[in-house]
Formats: sequence, C-alpha cells, structure tokens
Amino acid sequence: QADVLLSSLIDSLGQTPELIVINNELKKKRAQNIQTYAIQTGFEPMEQVRYLELLKKGAIKKALVSLKKIFDTGALSPEVKAQAIDSFAAQSIDEQYHESFNLLIPQLEPIVDSEIALALASYFLDRMVIDQAQKFAQTALKLEENNNEGLLLLASIYYSKENYQKGLELAELALALYPASPMCYVIVAKGHRYLGNLALAEVQILAG
Repeated sequence: QADVLLSSLIDSLGQTPELIVINNELKKKRAQNIQTYAIQTGFEPMEQVRYLELLKKGAIKKALVSLKKIFDTGALSPEVKAQAIDSFAAQSIDEQYHESFNLLIPQLEPIVDSEIALALASYFLDRMVIDQAQKFAQTALKLEENNNEGLLLLASIYYSKENYQKGLELAELALALYPASPMCYVIVAKGHRYLGNLALAEVQILAG
C-alpha cells in the first residue's frame, strides 16, 4: 500500500527530496521483509517475479510449475494467488496457454477462498467459457454470500447467456447491497439496455 501511495505522489509531485528519502526507506524495508518472509514460510517471494517473467517470455511449462508453487504455499494469502491467476490471464494470449492452464485447475480444487474462485470465474468469462465461469462464480458466492464482485460476475454471465432478466435481478441485488459501488450502476444499466429500457439505463449510468 505504501508503494502504491508513493507512486501516486511521485506522479503528482515529481521526485521531491522528501519522496526520495521515503522511497529509499521502502527499499530497505522491502529487502528485510523478503528475507524474513522466505525464512518463515520457506517460499521465496521472488517466485512471483520469476512467474511473471516466464509468462512474458512464453515459457508456459515453467510458468505453470511456478504457479503451482504459488498455490501450494499455504502461507500465501488468497489475494496473492488470485493475482497470479489474473496475471496469467493478462499475459497469455496463445490458446495453448489456456489449455495448459485448464489442466492445472483440477489440482487447485477444491477452491476454499472466494478471491481465487472469482479470479477463475473472471478468467473463464473473458474467454466465454460460460459453464466454467458460472461454476466458479457460484462457488465464490457460496464461500462469501452476497460478495459484490461475485454478484456482478454472475449477472454478466447471465447477460452473456441472454438471460437478461436474471442478470438484472442479480445486478440490482448488488446495487442494493453496495450503493457506493459505481460498477453496480454500470451492470444494472447494462441489464436495462439489454431489455430495451434505455431511459432507465441512462438514469443508472448518471447515478453511477
């Protein structure tokens, strides 16, 4: 979080002397944390960096071995594991990647964290593998009832199946639970647009 905030400040203010000092302190703490983390968990955080590099190079077999290590490390948070899936989806465009990834998924199950289930649902929805996307979205909602992202993903899945009314109902439920989320308004607006309610769609977009 400190890194993200610092990056935002540098973008806004430039490299001021104060920010340079903070950046140097963060570098020291980052190095200390990596060493401590590796000792405590037996997992080298640089594995994640190596994983991304392998994806970029197209070394898919080695990348999948690295991804399996990430998933097998119990000390890593579900968020980190979900990010690993997101990285795979973002970096890989060759269909061979997806076939190889599909072979890995049974080894990741049973899915016990909603973040991982959501990442998998999003991955399959992007590729229009609707049955798999729906399966993991529903798994996420079983693990965390009324999860915002899960409701919106499932709504989008129903839209893709042309079941617009069901999708809209899920989107409206998400909006009722999370009225501060702009994306809820967007997905509700999509439902109204699909159903031909353009005036209602516009209202939702403006509200969002």
